[in-house]
Amino acid sequence: MPLGHHPELRDRVSAFTRALLASAPAVPGLDASIVIAPRRLHLTLGVMSLASPAPAPPPAATTSDASQDAAAPQRTLDAALALLHALAPRVRTLLGGAPLRVALERVDVMRPDGGDPARAHVLWAGPAPGGEGTRVLRRVAEFVSGEFRKAGLVVDERRPLKLHCTVLNTVYRRPRPTSGRAPFSYTALLSTPAFEAIKMRTQEVAEVEREQRQRKTTPVEVNLGEYTVDEIQICEMGSWGPEGEYVSVGSIAL
Repeated sequence: MPLGHHPELRDRVSAFTRALLASAPAVPGLDASIVIAPRRLHLTLGVMSLASPAPAPPPAATTSDASQDAAAPQRTLDAALALLHALAPRVRTLLGGAPLRVALERVDVMRPDGGDPARAHVLWAGPAPGGEGTRVLRRVAEFVSGEFRKAGLVVDERRPLKLHCTVLNTVYRRPRPTSGRAPFSYTALLSTPAFEAIKMRTQEVAEVEREQRQRKTTPVEVNLGEYTVDEIQICEMGSWGPEGEYVSVGSIAL
């Protein structure tokens, strides 16, 4: 679900990451190379490894061989595109004519080393649980992801869907560390003026933060805006379009 085409989102995230990089003292482990280009921001529904269409079996193939080939999942781009387009009417039914919206209202990190937020590798923003908008978003996302999993197209079928938009990722650090990945400190990041500038400030949020501190959890409520998802795309990983976006090889409009 692409989001980086929204200028307001790009401006907000760029201002946030620029301020983070300018923090004094510097956030340990933070570097410009691990910042995701705002034009590439998106929600991932699944990762696929697709091959070129398999050649037709030779005439000498036995019936049992042919049936096994027919039963095997066809992990090709054509198969993925055909499925995506087949799902379009049901996705629109789930939406009931309303636009699909994503509110980026919480941030957190994924699986820091040893559970220590001072050794984090991925910072993400995403919707907070609860609320009708998030329920609709999750319903659509889980439907599409689930159908691709059932078709055998998603690489890791057991990994639960997590609605998130990656903002920092140490896998892109340059120069590449000689051993493993070098983390950044989420703990230090949370205390920067840059982070304070995007935090929500209501009594309700203060109560949530108090509860989070008691439970020692790390999600923090923020305000990075709400945006419309116009399409669901299949994009080529590692690709770069003319504006720095991932290259879409097919999509459905919502």
